[in-house]
Amino acid sequence: MAKTKTPAGRLSAEGYDRLLGDFASPIAAFDCGRFCAPLNKGEPVCCTTENAVPVLDKAEWQVLVGRTDLWRKFKPHDAAGRAIVKEASPHCVAAECKGAAFCERDNRSLSCRAFPFAPYINSDGDFVGASYYWGFADRCWVISHLYVATPEYLREFFLAYDRLLLTDRDEWQAHRDNSSAMRRVFSRRDEKFAWIGRDLIWRWEQPHQGGAIAMQDPEREIRAFAPYTSPQAYRAAVAAEGGVASDGLVGEVFSLVSSKAKAKTKPKAKSKTKTKTKSRTKTKPKQAATKTARIKAAHPNKPRVKKAPVQNSFTKKSSGKQARAKISTATRHAQ
Repeated sequence: MAKTKTPAGRLSAEGYDRLLGDFASPIAAFDCGRFCAPLNKGEPVCCTTENAVPVLDKAEWQVLVGRTDLWRKFKPHDAAGRAIVKEASPHCVAAECKGAAFCERDNRSLSCRAFPFAPYINSDGDFVGASYYWGFADRCWVISHLYVATPEYLREFFLAYDRLLLTDRDEWQAHRDNSSAMRRVFSRRDEKFAWIGRDLIWRWEQPHQGGAIAMQDPEREIRAFAPYTSPQAYRAAVAAEGGVASDGLVGEVFSLVSSKAKAKTKPKAKSKTKTKTKSRTKTKPKQAATKTARIKAAHPNKPRVKKAPVQNSFTKKSSGKQARAKISTATRHAQ
């Protein structure tokens, strides 16, 4: 690959080439997109601009278009799409691929590989683990089954973001803001959320109690979000989208949910470990959405934040019956 001039504080095309090459493992040992596709017009939630518009760093864009014709610049067809293009950082490109049916796994963007996980940065500014984009909990099956992420995938995730966050300070700040927003939102709800540490131990973050606690049995403890709470709820959600969930598909979708009940008989872990974290704000946003990172835009429940150019991201918009989303690959950079 020919060397190119890269702005200070940003990862180069050569850097993205290495990063993508080392972050290739799938999240799970099966195709999770089959489970959410019936809720999203037949395509996985993260694989269509109906739900998510990737915004790539220009260095990453250079790598991908140099390899394949899978990617092209995103052409907006509505106000939400035009806003995404308008708000993109000058260092970025709003992009779209040919769709899930034509996916080339080696040529996916960083956001495609990471979703629904996001770097989790604690209140001390340390990159301690991975959380998730909670605004997609009603769409993404993995968010209801976070424990299916394999150790190999998670190690590659941490390695990729170690490289990116150490190089790109704005990227680090965006994910810190996203993590802070997550703590704030769940604190106001008086709820806890799950994240996995770099030691591959799942934890509950309890922002309203000021700390994190290790899970004893992640498969049993991690909560499922509607419509993945029951076969009946899932069938109804698919029907609302004009589809029919077959018995075979429903059986696959809920096979892991059913195993949670069996997990109750498993022996408990010997000990709990606590890590203090800080919760900073006390005002309540209208809903859970992120300030930066991969989720931006017309999410009806997002907290009010100062607008900044979109940088490497996906974004949400509403369309028809559902809130559609647009996610991103690298975040938003403050000017």
